[in-house]
Amino acid sequence: MKMEKFALSLISCIMLVTFTGTALPSAGQLAVVRHVTLSGGTVAAETGSREETVTIGYEALETETVPDYKTIDKIPPREKMIGVSFGGGEDITLNDPGRKKTTSSASRVEDPEGGDTMGSSFQNETVSGPSRETARIRDQYMTAHKGMDISKFNGDIDWDKVVEDGIEAVIIRVGGRYGGSGTIYKDDRREENLKNAFKAGLAVGVYFYSQALTVEEGIEEAKFCIEAVKGYDLDLPIIIDYEWEPGYRLENGGSKEERTAVVNAFCKTVTKAGYTGGIYASDYCFRDYLLADKIYKNYYIWLAHWTSAELPGITYTGPFDGWQYTANGRVAGINGPVDLDYFYWIDKFFVNYYVDDKLIYDSTPITLGIKTKTKTAAELGIDSEDSSIFAGWHVFRERDNCWAAYKISDESKKTVWVEPTGTGELPEGYDYKIYPDGVTISNTSKGGNVNFYAAWTKDGYKIRYHNGKITADITTPVHFGVLTETASYESCGFSKKGYVFGGWKVRREYDGKWAVYANDDETRKTLWVARVDGELPEGYSYKMYRNKVSVSNSAPTGYVDFYAHWEKKSA
Repeated sequence: MKMEKFALSLISCIMLVTFTGTALPSAGQLAVVRHVTLSGGTVAAETGSREETVTIGYEALETETVPDYKTIDKIPPREKMIGVSFGGGEDITLNDPGRKKTTSSASRVEDPEGGDTMGSSFQNETVSGPSRETARIRDQYMTAHKGMDISKFNGDIDWDKVVEDGIEAVIIRVGGRYGGSGTIYKDDRREENLKNAFKAGLAVGVYFYSQALTVEEGIEEAKFCIEAVKGYDLDLPIIIDYEWEPGYRLENGGSKEERTAVVNAFCKTVTKAGYTGGIYASDYCFRDYLLADKIYKNYYIWLAHWTSAELPGITYTGPFDGWQYTANGRVAGINGPVDLDYFYWIDKFFVNYYVDDKLIYDSTPITLGIKTKTKTAAELGIDSEDSSIFAGWHVFRERDNCWAAYKISDESKKTVWVEPTGTGELPEGYDYKIYPDGVTISNTSKGGNVNFYAAWTKDGYKIRYHNGKITADITTPVHFGVLTETASYESCGFSKKGYVFGGWKVRREYDGKWAVYANDDETRKTLWVARVDGELPEGYSYKMYRNKVSVSNSAPTGYVDFYAHWEKKSA
């Protein structure tokens, strides 16, 4: 946070003028202005591919002196932060000795944010030398999602272009509190921005520019936000933007304990209303003005950090859920600088497949909440041996070191997740749940890997398919008691000229009996009968199994043979 007296003027100058030519970070690289020069009332921003000139008016109203120089460090390479590779940029230096920038007193009274961006009070904190500690993403399985934060000062927005530019999430200002009078105000574009952001399909959260001095005021601000988002199902939190500027209420806002109590009161009120509560603040704020560990254990942390130093170089060492990395980005569909962020959440996990502890396929991505079919044994090339049948999958969840199991005493065999004992076995009273082949799943894990281990049993059989003297190359393993769909005659490559398929005659190998029904039984209940001299006993007829029928209990072991039956085509 920029608590120095010159900070507001400097940052406003940088945000409103200097970075006019800053490009949006692409998937490959964060592009920044290569150099900026000030001369008189004109700023030329050279980006290497284009040049823009912006004229600034200077008047003798309320003025704040910009120091002789200030270096704004390059944006950090993201691989230093979250292990995803894309590059940084070059340093930007401003030189304008003695120049003064106009600051309208009316503008400052209207809106404590200074009229352009969040973080107008944040110090660009430069850290030199190797860091000893590190901030961290809250959960190792979180993935980064490109985002932005906006207010009325971003003006008209073409949301289709925003989405096309890769933005996945947005946090929208709904209001704030004046730094002088302490009166709450509404962001004039909040309804428009909320409606259009949801329509565009973005993940949406909101923030409130706080100047709360007491717990009561923190609660008041939270209730204002809750009312503002009524009717919307937010994906991201309701945030208290906790920063201050010289001359405003929070500049002397009490002790660390008192400020922390205000933030927690806001977040607790939001949470009780069914939303996620959180705070937007900088390293400087967490270090010098708040008790960070009393906040991050319970609430969302949106960390503002705009320096070239690696994020681990800052003094805040707690977890974070969002990172605002620049106030001077570019987004298609928005004129002027835009605050850019990465918001982190868990949106997928991965299924890996093992046979006898050997990885055979890596991996099927599963998006949380979206039902996805896992790989089948056939797709993975798993074939049952004569002595053992593929029965399905034992499932292990890496995130919490648990197996899918069920209580042996539970007739419904409801799935529970159980951690193995020190010997690697399930606790007494539990057995492994077997997931069927090609099961459809969605919420088995909240990130990380879910490992499917092939389960084998001798309690099952394999189906072979025959057409006269021809036997198909494919077989179907069936776990005894588990419904399994058989192959079709088409997939076996069977046909007979002048005939149509009439069904399958079925014989089980282990006792040589055929599937039949009694002629006087109207229900045609399946019976198993041995043939005599190649013929069925009198009073029985062959049961014809449908093409692609589901079977389970035809035999306890061995092979079951399906024989194609053909009927002559009618004239």
